[in-house]
Amino acid sequence: SSSAPQAKGTPCGICPPSPRSGEARWAEMGQGQSGGPPKSAPACGCACPAQEEGEDKDGQVMVSDEGKTEAMLEELPLLINDVAARGPGVLDAMFRQDHEELKELPPEAQSRRGAQPSHKFRSGNVYEGQWEGRFRHGFGVQRWNDGSRYEGQWNTDAATGRGRFTFNNGDVYVGVWNDNMFHGLGVYYAVDGRTYVGEWWWDVRHGHGIEETQHGKELTRYAGTFLKNTKTGHGIYSWPGGGNYVGGVSQDDLEGFGMHTHNDTVFRGEWHSSMKHGFGLLSQSSTTTSFSGRYKESRPVGWGCYSEAGPGGAPTKHFRLAS
Repeated sequence: SSSAPQAKGTPCGICPPSPRSGEARWAEMGQGQSGGPPKSAPACGCACPAQEEGEDKDGQVMVSDEGKTEAMLEELPLLINDVAARGPGVLDAMFRQDHEELKELPPEAQSRRGAQPSHKFRSGNVYEGQWEGRFRHGFGVQRWNDGSRYEGQWNTDAATGRGRFTFNNGDVYVGVWNDNMFHGLGVYYAVDGRTYVGEWWWDVRHGHGIEETQHGKELTRYAGTFLKNTKTGHGIYSWPGGGNYVGGVSQDDLEGFGMHTHNDTVFRGEWHSSMKHGFGLLSQSSTTTSFSGRYKESRPVGWGCYSEAGPGGAPTKHFRLAS
């Protein structure tokens, strides 16, 4: 049933609604199906004398962020390092290049312990450090003939513990290793100014982390959760110029419920594939205007409420958005 009429200019308490309360109100009225309320009722689902009857909009609302969110996302580069691009286990293969040759060392090599003179393999790779019999074990430095370099801890011929790896293109990883792979807490520095600080799981970003990209003196930043090398779960984005997003992410896209802010414009609502998609509220503080309703691929569709706030913040106008 509809609520009792309010005095003109008095907020109904739902219009413009928060994304959750609006959906709940529609469901209570039995009109929560796709497409929103019937055309005989305001989008908020209540009797609101402030409604401007007979005035349908043509799909263009008078409050908009002009696609700023989508433009920012297109400019956001993803941190894809050598390991992620080639797939997990690439470094493991590099570390095992000379494994067979170590098996061929003479029997007297079994007795050596601790630091030894540098050893050059047939491949041209060079190891200098501690040994345990035929195994690189303890602290050591390995140099590959392609220019790559590892310095750190070894355990039974595998990089395990803390170490630093420098790729032949200049990228650097510093952190925890397990069996020749990034595994644990670590920092990845790319030569183009991108960095990742956080958790790793068998050569991929997995867990909590921070990814930053330098733009001159400005910084693009993501802080949140990663799942198998993708931003998935919940995170916080910040862009040069003041834009930021807090909410759900999935497979490097904005997904689920989130809030995006840019200058005086705020969108709170649902996202899909980094586009406004579902129910949301878009507001601008400089013009005291807001739009609440449904979005599809970042465009308003179906029913919605446009509001202009008067003295004291009370809405003075409501419009229906034509489908």
